[in-house]
Amino acid sequence: MAVLPLQQHQLIPQGISASGPDNVWVSGSAYRSSKEVVAAYRWNGRAWHPVSVPHTVIDNAGPEVTAVSSSNVWLGWYDNTSTHVLHWNGHHWRTVTVSYYTNPTDIVPDGEGGYWFGAQAILTGSTWTTEELPGFTGDYGDVTRIPGTTSFLLDAGVETGSSSIQKPTIFRFDL
Repeated sequence: MAVLPLQQHQLIPQGISASGPDNVWVSGSAYRSSKEVVAAYRWNGRAWHPVSVPHTVIDNAGPEVTAVSSSNVWLGWYDNTSTHVLHWNGHHWRTVTVSYYTNPTDIVPDGEGGYWFGAQAILTGSTWTTEELPGFTGDYGDVTRIPGTTSFLLDAGVETGSSSIQKPTIFRFDL
């Protein structure tokens, strides 16, 4: 096991993603002037480098990261009042206006230029669409794409009958 040390940096890690051995991103929070703000570092194959992120104050949980390539990186998080998403194009961050059903901590490329933001919100270009979930009582988790396909899996805990015990369930979406 190799260790990529981050201890010399002022980052409280929350998420990690990589598109290759020379493009690993860690997201989280750091303290700037006694405020907790969004922070990120990138591993270029030799060392960690801080990434300039808009100093967005965090008042809840820190951001998760999805690195599709070195010029296609997403940061997403919730705070007490709203949902936040930033997109890195290799040069600068852009704030993304999100849909109602967006899960900013679960961003998955769809393989065709779009992105799933959790189980229900899909962004293609600047257009949001909503995927209908099967009707069930319980909780759902993260979405993942089956590589080489346009199919997605969603993990869930489904309550059946009058029991509140959740049965592990995997839903498959085929686009």
